[in-house]
Amino acid sequence: MPESAHDPGRGPPSASDPALEAIVRGATPSPPPGARTLAPRRSRVAEFLPVALAVAAAVLVRLLSVGLPIEGDTVAYGALAESLAAGEGYAIDGVAHDRYPPGHPTLLALVLLLGGTVTGTTRVLGLLLGAAAAALVVSLARRLGRGKLPLALTVALAAAHPSLALFAGGLVPGSEATGLVLLLGALRLALAGTDRGRRVALVLTGLLPLVRYDLVAFPIVVAVLLVREARGADVRARLRAAAPALAILAVPLLAWLARTWIVSDRPFGSGYASHGFALARLPRNLLVLAGLVLPAAGLGLLWIFVPTGLRRLWDARVADRSVVRTALVGVAAHLLLVALFAGPTYAGDGALAFSSGSLRFGLAAVPFVILA
Repeated sequence: MPESAHDPGRGPPSASDPALEAIVRGATPSPPPGARTLAPRRSRVAEFLPVALAVAAAVLVRLLSVGLPIEGDTVAYGALAESLAAGEGYAIDGVAHDRYPPGHPTLLALVLLLGGTVTGTTRVLGLLLGAAAAALVVSLARRLGRGKLPLALTVALAAAHPSLALFAGGLVPGSEATGLVLLLGALRLALAGTDRGRRVALVLTGLLPLVRYDLVAFPIVVAVLLVREARGADVRARLRAAAPALAILAVPLLAWLARTWIVSDRPFGSGYASHGFALARLPRNLLVLAGLVLPAAGLGLLWIFVPTGLRRLWDARVADRSVVRTALVGVAAHLLLVALFAGPTYAGDGALAFSSGSLRFGLAAVPFVILA
C-alpha cells in the first residue's frame, strides 16, 4: 500500500514541509506544475485564435483577386518599383518621378528583388498587407474592447469589410493598404507599454506621409501631443525637450519634399496641382464624407452604434489613454484634411464624387469604426 503523507508514529511533521509552511502562513498550497501552466496556455490560445482566423479569412477573400491584372495608380507604382529594383532611381521610363511618395513603391521594390512579375508581386503583397491589417484590427479590438460587436463579427469585418476588401490589398492593391498597416502597427506598438514599442511607433508614424500625403495629419497630431506632454516651463522649453522625437516625425517628409522640389519646383510635385484649399468644394466633400464614407465604413445599420462606441474608445481604460485619443483625433483631422484639400479627379468634378473611389479617402477611419 502507498505510504501516507505523515505517519503519526514518526512524530510531528518537519518544519521544512512545504505544505505545512503554506498552511501556517495562511496561504493555499501551490498547485501542481501542470495546472499552473494550463491557464496561461488557454489565455494565449484565446488571444491568438481570433487573429489567426482573421488572417485566414482575409487571405481567402483576397485570393479571388490575385489573378486579376492591375490598373490605374497601381501600374505607376509597379513601374516605379521596377525602376528602384533595377537601381535606376525613382523614375518612370528614365524620367524622375515627382507625384507619388516613395513608401509603397519602395516596399514593392524590395519584394520584387525576390523575383516575380510586377503584377504577381503587387497582388501577393496586397494580399499580405490585407491579412496584416485584419490581424492588427482584431488585436486592437481585444486590447481596447470590442464595443457592441461580438468577437466573431469583429473578425469577419476585419477580414472582409467591403472597404478593406476593396482597398486594403484586395481588388485595388495600392498604397492605401501599406498606409493602413503602418498606422495600425504604430498604434498597437504604442499601446504595448514599452519604450522600444513607443520608439518604433514614432518611426512608423513619421513614415506615414511617405506612403500617402493625406496621412500627414497623424504625425502632426502626434507632434502636438509630444510638445504638450514634454517637460518645460514654457512652450520653448517643451519644444527643446521634444525636439528629438519631432525630428523623427518631420525629417523623412521634409527630406522627400526637398527632393521633389528640386526635381519639379514644387514640394508636392506636379501631379497635385488640382488639389488645394477650396471652400467651394467643402460642402460637397463634407456631404460625401458624412453620407457615404463613414456610413459605408460602419456598414449602414452599424452606424447607429458608432457615436457611443467612439465615446467608449475615447474613455478606454488602458495604461496610455492619450495614445487612443491621439489616434482618434488623427482620424478626424485626416478626414477633414481630405474634405478641405481634395480636388477634381476622373470620377467627377470633386475628388469625393459619389463613386467607389471615395471609399479610399475614409479607409483610415474604417478600423476605428469597427473597433467602436
